[in-house]
Amino acid sequence: MHKNRERITLLLVLGIFAALIINLNLFSFQIDLTSTGIYTISPASKTVVAQAKEPIYLTYYLSKKLEAYYPVTQGISDFLHEYASATGGRIRVRIVDPKASGQLGDMRRLGIEGNQIQVTDQSQLTEEVVYSGIELSYLDRHEVLPVVDSLETLEYDLTSHLEKLITQKSTSVGLLIGDPSRSLDKDYKILERQLQTLGNFQQLPLDHPIPQSINALIVAGNAAIDDTTAYFIDQYLMNGGKVLMALDSVNVDISSNKPPVVLKDNPALKLIASYGVEEPQDLVLDSYNNIVQFNSQMGVVLQRYPEWPQILSQDTNPSNPVTAHFAGLSLMWPSPLTVIQKPGIKSEVLVTTSPKSWLMTKDFTIDPNEALMSSMGASVKKQKYPVVVALTGRFPSAYTAATVPKSQANADAAPFQSLSPETRLIVVGGSTWLTDLMKITQSQANALFASSAVDWLAQDDALLSIKTRSYRDHSLTRLQDNAERQAAAFSLSFVNIALIPLLVLVVGLIRFLRRRRRELKN
Repeated sequence: MHKNRERITLLLVLGIFAALIINLNLFSFQIDLTSTGIYTISPASKTVVAQAKEPIYLTYYLSKKLEAYYPVTQGISDFLHEYASATGGRIRVRIVDPKASGQLGDMRRLGIEGNQIQVTDQSQLTEEVVYSGIELSYLDRHEVLPVVDSLETLEYDLTSHLEKLITQKSTSVGLLIGDPSRSLDKDYKILERQLQTLGNFQQLPLDHPIPQSINALIVAGNAAIDDTTAYFIDQYLMNGGKVLMALDSVNVDISSNKPPVVLKDNPALKLIASYGVEEPQDLVLDSYNNIVQFNSQMGVVLQRYPEWPQILSQDTNPSNPVTAHFAGLSLMWPSPLTVIQKPGIKSEVLVTTSPKSWLMTKDFTIDPNEALMSSMGASVKKQKYPVVVALTGRFPSAYTAATVPKSQANADAAPFQSLSPETRLIVVGGSTWLTDLMKITQSQANALFASSAVDWLAQDDALLSIKTRSYRDHSLTRLQDNAERQAAAFSLSFVNIALIPLLVLVVGLIRFLRRRRRELKN
C-alpha cells in the first residue's frame, strides 16, 4: 500500500511538471489531426518565406466581438502562429483588435473590409461592424487579405501574397468575355475576387490583340467571338500563351427567356477543333446534379436539375495537378468533348460526368421537368462524357498566312506565327459555370477550379499543390445516390443513438462488476 502511494505521488509530480513545461512553451509539439492537414505547413510555403532577407510582419486585425460569434477565428489565429513557427521564425505575428487599439479609422485605408453582424449587448440586439483581415509588410511593401473567414485556402492565400511581396513577381490573368449578354460587373464578381488573389487581373477587349505579358488567358463564352478575335487567341497561343477556353456549342441566355441556341460555324469552336478537341452541339445531363430553386404555380420549389451536373471526385484525373486533390465542380448546361489526337500534342481528360449521364441532342430546353423526361427515351444511352480536357505540346496554328483575317484591328499585330513553343491549353465544354450563378450551388468550388487551372497553366505547380490539398466539401448533400445517402444517414444515426450509449453502458457495467468482485474478495 505504501509503495502504491509513492508511485501515485511520483506520477502526480511528473504530471504537474509536464503541465508546467507545456504552459511555459518550453517545448512545442502538435499533431495535425485534420483530414486535409490544414495545420501542416507545406514545403512550398517554407521555400517562399526562406527567400526573405528581412523580417516579415503579419498583422491579423480581429474584432473581439467576432471571436465570440465565429469560433473559426481562433483556428485562424492558431494557424498563423503555426505558419510563422514552421517557416523559420522569419514572420512576426500580431493579433490586433481594431477597436481596442484605436485603429478603426485605419481599416479602410489599409484595405481591410468590415462586415456587419448582429450582437447581443446587455440583453439588447445591436449591429456592429467587425473585422477579420490580414496585413503583410516586408521592407516598404504591403499586401492585404481584406477578409479572412476560412482556413481552407488560408495557406495558399498567405503564400501567394508573400511570394508577390518578397519576389515582386505576380501572375497576370486576362479575361475575355465572349458572351454578349454578360459583363464583368454583373456576372463575374466571384471569379474576379478569386483570380485577384493570384496577382493582376484584367478584362480584355474582343477587338484587340492579346498582350503576351498576360501569363494566362480565360476565354469565357464564345457567342460573340468572330474570326478576328479567334485569330488573336490563336496567335497568343502560338507565341507561348496559356489559355483556358470555356466554350458553348449550345448557348443558354437566361436573361432573354429564349430557348437554347445552337452555335453553328463558331470560330472559337473551329479553333479548338484544329488543336484536337471537338465540341458537338449537344448538352450533357446527369443524374448526379445540383438542387436549384425554381418558380412554379405552387410557388418557389427546390428541384434537382439534370442540366447542372455535379462532378464527383471519382470522375476526375488524379494524375494532373488541377484535379489531383479535387475540390468540386458544378457545370451548367455543359457540352461533351471529343479528343482527336494530334502530332506533338498530349491530351488528358481531366473531368467526366458520371456513368449516369445522357445527351440532349435536339429540342433543347432548360425546363427541369422536360430535362428529366429526356432521360426516359428508349434510345437514350447513359455513360461518362468528357467535359474538361487538358492539352500540352506544340500547337499548329488554325490559320495559314493566306487565311489570316483581314481587318484594321490586326493590321498592326505581331507577325503571323504558324507553330507554338511548348505550351498548355485547357478546354471546358460550357461557360456558364464561371459566372456568379455558381453561388446557387452554395460553394466556391467553381472559382477555385478556375484558379487551379490558371495556376497549372502558368506552371506554378508548387502553389497549386497547397490550394488543392486544403479545400473539401464533405457534406452529405454530395451523396446524391438515394441508397448511399440513406446508408450514410443510417450509419450516423446508429453511431450517435445506439453505439455511443451502448459503449457507455458497457464501460459502466465492467466497472460495476470489477468493483463488486473486489468487494466480495474483501
